Amino acid sequence: MVVVLLGGIAFTVSPSIKKNQYEQEYILSDTMQRLMLTATDEQIQSYEPISYFDGLIIFDDSHRILYGNESAIQLVDLLGFDRRLVGSSIYSSTLKISAIQQVLDDRTIYTSEEIYQDMVIRQHMIPIAMGRNETRCFLVLHDCTRESKQQQELLVKNSIIKEVHHRVKNNLQTVAGLLRMEARRSSLPEVKQALQEGINRIESMALVHDIVSHYDEDYIGIRSIYDELCRLLRMSMIRQDQEVTFTYSGEDILISSHMASYVSLITNELITNSLEHGLDGKAGEIRLAVSELEEYIVLDFSDTGKGLPQDFSINSNKRLGLTIINNLVTHELKGRLSVKNTDAGVLVTIHMKKEK
Repeated sequence: MVVVLLGGIAFTVSPSIKKNQYEQEYILSDTMQRLMLTATDEQIQSYEPISYFDGLIIFDDSHRILYGNESAIQLVDLLGFDRRLVGSSIYSSTLKISAIQQVLDDRTIYTSEEIYQDMVIRQHMIPIAMGRNETRCFLVLHDCTRESKQQQELLVKNSIIKEVHHRVKNNLQTVAGLLRMEARRSSLPEVKQALQEGINRIESMALVHDIVSHYDEDYIGIRSIYDELCRLLRMSMIRQDQEVTFTYSGEDILISSHMASYVSLITNELITNSLEHGLDGKAGEIRLAVSELEEYIVLDFSDTGKGLPQDFSINSNKRLGLTIINNLVTHELKGRLSVKNTDAGVLVTIHMKKEK
């Protein structure tokens, strides 16, 4: 038998690599392996990604620091650690002692954000059961100063936007109040009616600004708009002896305040037309059904009124309310409008483009 040696591999250890570096790498890999073997689903869900810039420290239940990466060493002075870091006590830092002890005793994950000088540091402690009587702990130090500043700036911006919406709402309601005074002074029914229609339109716009001023996000549910308009128009247009039921069905889709201002005006005109011309002072029902269809939001508005004239055409119609609806749907919402009689009244269907 002839044995041929095809190749070989030789390993050498560089004398520049110190013994403690091997110990450090072993501690890191050993602790990480144990973490992967013992982690529960609940623990895994609470883990956060670690970047190259995050400080990583491992300490044991005797409070001795076993490992610290380069980023952790850079945070030594800021967090009050002993400059030697490895081998020193975790209690030599300015970290919360009670939190450290709780993590080691209860083996529960702990996360907090603390301010050190002009920096905000997120501290994420993960306990690892190394054995029956031994516990180690990962301490991840993440500099979130920039994130905190951006969050603070966003909060300030949101507060300013909410204040602007609040002031616009107040100004619109002031204008509506002035028109209401003029309506009371007038003795002409047609003037009173025209002013009341103007008041309703102004209040529908004020409604959107009022809703936005009470929420952190600049989005509004279509149902909120519909419900509030029904409440306002019930007070201003429906007699006490007239029974009108308002119903909403379908999804409560969120839309931006910009889009909501148009939807509010359109809904105001639809409800007003149903009350004035459809129900004409009689009992009935007004319904709004909302759904989604590919790239459109679909609004199906219907009532149980007397319906439209047989020769009705949206293009030749001269009513201001329907003209406003048609223009807003076509030009502002980039959608389409259809109006038709049903067996029990009128159905208005609006397809409006979803926002990107």
